[in-house]
Amino acid sequence: FNKDKFILCQESKFNGYVNKNNDQNFKIYFDDNSKKITINNITDYVSEYSIYDISGILQMNGDLRNPSSEIHLTGLHPGIYLISVSSEKCKKNAVIRLR
Repeated sequence: FNKDKFILCQESKFNGYVNKNNDQNFKIYFDDNSKKITINNITDYVSEYSIYDISGILQMNGDLRNPSSEIHLTGLHPGIYLISVSSEKCKKNAVIRLR
């Protein structure tokens, strides 16, 4: 993928938990043009993601089993969403705006 097309999402301290003191350093990128989230540097064997809308309703979830995984958001309506990516060693949250 072309990194120049992606915007690095800011980490959120949603629920007060973002662990930065470990070797799990996955990155969350969002491309509004293709309605796609890319998550890179996944080192744990199984990681999970959840996507919530602004009202806190779960919209999507699943497992991430590859070092670089893509999540397509074409079925979601425009709005603000929280993506939470977690593994045994780390949890990261990012807020995205889908146009």
